[in-house]
Amino acid sequence: MSLTFDFFNTLIEPVDKNVSKRALKAVYDVGVKYGLTIGFDEFISKALAQWQKVLRKRIEEGTETLYDSHLLEVFKDVEMQSSKARAVIKESTSAYFKILTANVQLVEDTHEVIETLSETYRIGLISNFTYPPFIYSQLETHNLSDFFETVTISGDHGFSKPFPMIFTHAVHSMNMKPHNVIHIGDSLECDVIGAKKAGLKAIWFKRNDDEQQNEGEYRPDLTIHQLSELLEAKLDSLINDTRNCE
Repeated sequence: MSLTFDFFNTLIEPVDKNVSKRALKAVYDVGVKYGLTIGFDEFISKALAQWQKVLRKRIEEGTETLYDSHLLEVFKDVEMQSSKARAVIKESTSAYFKILTANVQLVEDTHEVIETLSETYRIGLISNFTYPPFIYSQLETHNLSDFFETVTISGDHGFSKPFPMIFTHAVHSMNMKPHNVIHIGDSLECDVIGAKKAGLKAIWFKRNDDEQQNEGEYRPDLTIHQLSELLEAKLDSLINDTRNCE
């Protein structure tokens, strides 16, 4: 039996809700150095609109957009000349992730939970992320790399949650069958519904009390509110319960 985990907002989280805005300000400042003339508020509006396109592609097509490609579209949208836009991408990407790296932390109990579970189960990671180097560096920084048998990141493969392909890839890389794998994540749509459609069991790490469980066909096999609950959960019984298996 194996467990796979989502990464961002499941194992690691921003230190506060304004981290993304500060990181975008760093991108904006680089743009200004290269001749960007619009105000910061307008830049953020356009950047967020482009980000929504990235999210829609994930949900509707199951495809991922690399961060540099996303930034290129942002700078095109603010009418920066193409030659300048391409020149600014590398520096902007570095600026964004420098801020993000300095302003994230492990979710409570992450290290203890992963280390303890790895003594019994094979552990993998399945993440939607546009810039894979960030995840690899965070795994090293927080001494988590050795616990993960496989790391599957959408930005490395071009396909994303909630589509089954990314789950299937991770499961196959562990030489497992989907019904013998439990996926844990905070997103009801990407982690729970995505995993269930791929034939995995799914545990919903419900971090937002306002988010309501779906009443559709794909429901979580277990809902938790703290990662430490996994240490007390009867995980083997979820695998042995075949009522929801095809």
